[in-house]
Amino acid sequence: MLSILVPVYAYDVTALVQHLHHACTHADITFEIRIADDASKDPSLQHRNSQLQNLSHTTYTQRPQNVGNRLNRQSLAQEAQYDWLLFLDADTLPVSENFIELYVAEIRSNESDAICGGIAYKPSTDAATQNLRHLYGSRQESLTNAANTDVGEWKGSNFLIRKSVFQQIQTLQLPSIYGYVDVTYGITLKKNGFKTKFINNPVYHLGLESSKRFLEKTDLAMQNALFLYNNLPESRQYIKILKWFHATRPVIISQIFVTSFQLTSSLLKRNLLSNKPNIFLFQFYKLGKLHQLHNKQ
Repeated sequence: MLSILVPVYAYDVTALVQHLHHACTHADITFEIRIADDASKDPSLQHRNSQLQNLSHTTYTQRPQNVGNRLNRQSLAQEAQYDWLLFLDADTLPVSENFIELYVAEIRSNESDAICGGIAYKPSTDAATQNLRHLYGSRQESLTNAANTDVGEWKGSNFLIRKSVFQQIQTLQLPSIYGYVDVTYGITLKKNGFKTKFINNPVYHLGLESSKRFLEKTDLAMQNALFLYNNLPESRQYIKILKWFHATRPVIISQIFVTSFQLTSSLLKRNLLSNKPNIFLFQFYKLGKLHQLHNKQ
């Protein structure tokens, strides 16, 4: 019935896998859990994760070299035994005790090709360094926001998909490894006519980076956003920042954004790296970065 696939790099997945194994056993379903370590460098961490293969129906693979999350997922899918694949990021943990049962109900209904369960955030434990990532995730990514129920908000950290569908989907190769990779997947699913669905079955996103690292990754993400704008026209319909970018494309307005961004970028960063970041200013930062990148092309 169900293959649970967990690509991992430098993260302890013991709590996640034990939770999933218990839930699947309790649900009395046919299942397997496959863990694939993408050439992590910490031997003690590798050892802890490898011990999980002592659980029934659980396998652990150590990749000989780092191939990246995308290729690691593809390899896991090829190795999977069953017709339905549940992908979970290593730094997640199901919110509900009925997490597996809710997905099993979707499988048995046979109504959808891919189902996204969404993500949630626990209260931040380190406000001084993680505030921006936690605040943005809580307000913009959580499924408690009713707007986050279309493919423009697809989350690859927690989704169920038919194996036959996963093997058919070919997405654009983005210039950066970070940003809009999952959204591109969701848009491609819909573009190819597959039935997608969002359900309220989230996992906690646990491995939050510092505000500084999140802002650095945002700069990389804007490279992908501009690439999608130019190469996947459908993205303009689903990605909010690209809707705003398209609306501000006229030359005079664009130049105003670039000039304003250049004059205020240091002040914007100071706010976004503080203990009280402003989400509106973060959106302005992203939009200014997009216009700056576009003008450089």
